[in-house]
Amino acid sequence: SDLDLRETTAFLASVLEGIGDAVIVVDREMRIISANSGYLRQVRRSLKDVLGRKCHEISHGYARPCDEEGEVCTIRRTFEDGGHHHATHEHTAADGTKIYVDTSSYPLADSQGKVYAAVETLADVTEKVTLQRRLVDSERRYRLLYNSAPDLMHSVDGDGHIIECNDTECRSLGYKREDLLGRHIT
Repeated sequence: SDLDLRETTAFLASVLEGIGDAVIVVDREMRIISANSGYLRQVRRSLKDVLGRKCHEISHGYARPCDEEGEVCTIRRTFEDGGHHHATHEHTAADGTKIYVDTSSYPLADSQGKVYAAVETLADVTEKVTLQRRLVDSERRYRLLYNSAPDLMHSVDGDGHIIECNDTECRSLGYKREDLLGRHIT
């Protein structure tokens, strides 16, 4: 009945809103047919601005689907095989802010099992990605300083075996790094 349909629709809308992460529902034409407030905050747009628009246009600013731009399109993969898919993407909000999101898509199927829409969750992982990049950069800078130090430098494990050495030590002693690693310091 109409009352049951309204109650079911209200219940589903409540579930979408209750999920902390951004959530959208996308049809087979890649149009956003539902979006929760988490997604609207993430992309910095209103519901009116996103409904009926292509997900790749809103999240990436692309004129065509993500996979045609060289990225993994979890939604398209869900439509292709009816399965769950995951990827990490860089998205651009309406104000130009770049964010990184872990996306996961899940199929919505009709009573015959045909996938008619996909639900995608989009967890903001910008801080995690930023920290990982800083760690990689810090490691690169440390490695450069370590290798170019004028002093011979090495690290040994608890048993006295060389586990790392710098370029200066290798050059000064006339060894290749792989010849020193694993040897006992004596």
